[in-house]
Amino acid sequence: TVLIAFIFVFLGFWCIAKILSYYRVSRFTKLVTLLAIGFGTNIGAFIIYNPTFSHAFSFAVISFFILSLYRWREANNPIKHIPLLAFLVGFIFILRPTDGIVALLIPFFFKNKKSILLFIRNIFTTKASFYLLIGVSLFILPIFLQVLSTHQQQGIWSLNSYVNERFDYFTNPKIIEVLFGFRKGLFIYSPILLISLFGFYTLWKKDKFIAIGSILLLIIFTYITASWWCWWYGGGLGMRPYINIFVLFAIPFGLLFEAISNRLKIVILVCSAVFVYMYQIYQYQMVNNILHYDNMNYAQFKQVFMQTDKRFEWSLHMDFDTLPHEKAAEIVSEKLQNTGVIRYNMDQPDQTLKVDIVLDSTYKHWAGSVVGKVKIVDGKQNPNFTVRYFKNDSLVKEREYIFGGKIPKINVYHPIQINFNPDFPISSFDKVEIAFFAAGYECYFKEAKFTSYYYLK
Repeated sequence: TVLIAFIFVFLGFWCIAKILSYYRVSRFTKLVTLLAIGFGTNIGAFIIYNPTFSHAFSFAVISFFILSLYRWREANNPIKHIPLLAFLVGFIFILRPTDGIVALLIPFFFKNKKSILLFIRNIFTTKASFYLLIGVSLFILPIFLQVLSTHQQQGIWSLNSYVNERFDYFTNPKIIEVLFGFRKGLFIYSPILLISLFGFYTLWKKDKFIAIGSILLLIIFTYITASWWCWWYGGGLGMRPYINIFVLFAIPFGLLFEAISNRLKIVILVCSAVFVYMYQIYQYQMVNNILHYDNMNYAQFKQVFMQTDKRFEWSLHMDFDTLPHEKAAEIVSEKLQNTGVIRYNMDQPDQTLKVDIVLDSTYKHWAGSVVGKVKIVDGKQNPNFTVRYFKNDSLVKEREYIFGGKIPKINVYHPIQINFNPDFPISSFDKVEIAFFAAGYECYFKEAKFTSYYYLK
């Protein structure tokens, strides 16, 4: 599957290079453009790690469709090109129905008003009717094959087997979140595409019609993308629907790079290198579970920004407890064992920081909190607290609180607070054992204090 996805993406890159040839850009510009898109955006992640998704295939087919529009335009818009364009639109539609809006580009590939009028006049000829009939048939063909495939697999005649999919935000699209949000924002996780935005001015100067069409398509595409109920599009790295239309970013990128002076080329190359490096870190973080696969926000993004240490793995995937909002009926300072050790290591488990709590059963609910200052000396260390709940000396539940990701720097003491708030009442357990594990040969913990909170409800 990875090989097939790679072949399709390679086809898409070939199409981009051919399109740039219409503007007579250099081979070096083509190379820079393809490297920027290939290594600075999430298209790589969806080739290697998510090849079964449709994006690599949509990217290739849409790129080929736009290349075909350029060829059609250079041939003065002959009717005989309609069947191929119609087939490609049908193919694009079955891969992702909303991508069918790329057909809106067709009117913008006429060179002038005269060529539009000539095309309209030729439509009413007998020869044109033949090509139009073939075009309609080829447009319907992939759609029919999709319906037939659905019937063979599920026993129903349906074009779309998705259910309960809707556009909940059609009157309030999440455009800012889609483009600049820290959950999946297009320009946050593929920042190199920001350079392309400046290239639309260059495209405007060279091809005003195509520039207008491309900008309008991007606006409509963004509106539709931001209107879907799941505007972040689930798991994965970055805003994946845009992979399908990366060709629209590649063209202005290449034209901008070709048009600017050599000094500005160096600036673009340096910025591109930085953005590629940033994206590669993001991809590493996603693969190693440092970035959350689905749910990110600014605080989480800031916490793991450009971090690659092992201690950050899974740190955003774990839910840490919070203390109850209501005021505690009683607060007790618990006695911690081995608080005088300070330097802990995995070879001396008997000297680890720990607390044993016999609960006051006159209350309904218990919660606890440990505070202190922690220092680790290796980025691979991921210290944790393990809490065990007992009832009549029988283990009821056990949970691990890994908090290495909460320590921003190594070799520096950092204050931490870990809360323990079980989702069951005191009647379910009568004793709690909590132990600190250094997860390394040197982990320092000082000024540790443990507090129990008892609640009446």
